[in-house]
Amino acid sequence: MPEKKGFLLPASIILGSLIILAGLIWAVNASMMKIGVVDFGKLSKESALGQKFNKEIVAKQKELQTKFKAAKTDAEKSQISSEFESFKASKESEFVSKATQAVKTVAKRNRVKVVSSPQVFIYSDTDITAEVIKELK
Repeated sequence: MPEKKGFLLPASIILGSLIILAGLIWAVNASMMKIGVVDFGKLSKESALGQKFNKEIVAKQKELQTKFKAAKTDAEKSQISSEFESFKASKESEFVSKATQAVKTVAKRNRVKVVSSPQVFIYSDTDITAEVIKELK
């Protein structure tokens, strides 16, 4: 039994030191983490790519409105509505994919570790929206 007591004290000192060291390392890393924000609504409205996709969606909507007015049955109207919704979803998905890639590029360039929407944070001094808009040529 006396051997266990001699072992527990040094082991607990080493374990305690490791816990303190891990806490210090975490605190230093957390203080160095940069959090940025990107407003996807602005990206969609102000970037060249967002404007291009929005024009394509509006053009498709106008094209299908003509077909919709000429449609005779509810089934035809439903098919036209589905076609538009599918087209719109495809364009939105493509935009989000390209915008996400642009966000990653700008975030890495600015050494930003986490990017979120401005609605999540009350304050962030790292808004990278303008740079991402430039990246989305």
